[in-house]
Amino acid sequence: MGRFIPSRKVVPGSTKAGTDTTDTHQFTGSINVSGNVYAKEYHVQVVSSSIIYASGSHKFGDSSDDFQMFTGSVTVDGALSASQGITASFFLGSGQNLTGLPSAAVSTYSNPSDNRVITSVNATTISAEAGLLFDGTRLAVTGNVLPGSNNAYTLGDSSTKWSHVHAMNIHTGDLHLKNHKGDWTLIEDTEYLTLKNNKTGKTYKLLMEEIG
Repeated sequence: MGRFIPSRKVVPGSTKAGTDTTDTHQFTGSINVSGNVYAKEYHVQVVSSSIIYASGSHKFGDSSDDFQMFTGSVTVDGALSASQGITASFFLGSGQNLTGLPSAAVSTYSNPSDNRVITSVNATTISAEAGLLFDGTRLAVTGNVLPGSNNAYTLGDSSTKWSHVHAMNIHTGDLHLKNHKGDWTLIEDTEYLTLKNNKTGKTYKLLMEEIG
């Protein structure tokens, strides 16, 4: 440990204490510096809170990979800016004064109402459809339900069936009837109807009587 013991309270001119970077100097009491303090590293042990009022600008680090860590809260009275990202477990506030953010993909939401299904109008607009209502268990449609193309899609399949179909009129091509016992197809010809047994391959003509 090097020793620096000035003979006077005021040491004029330039003074050098120690000859090696491993020298250590201890001071008991306070050190008041009216000029600048230069050091390659600062190691500070804080044993009580302090308030320092200083004017001018301050810079921490000289490279983008430098890491500064604060334990506790940091209060900024003024603007806070960063050339890279700022991350946190959460942010508080409305965010109404944030600038430089990318534009939202959706800027317009039209016809809002409860339980309406939302559809895309264009790249920036969505709309709540008055004719499509879904409350979590029931889909209500006002209008027609059409497939994307003719004779290409099914409503249900052989293993996932609708339990009941309620309709005033059913317009169909050939009618297929199948359960655990039989498998039949009702075929419409020009002047009569035929039934085909899909299990045996046999076809039967239905005898009909004209009544009007």
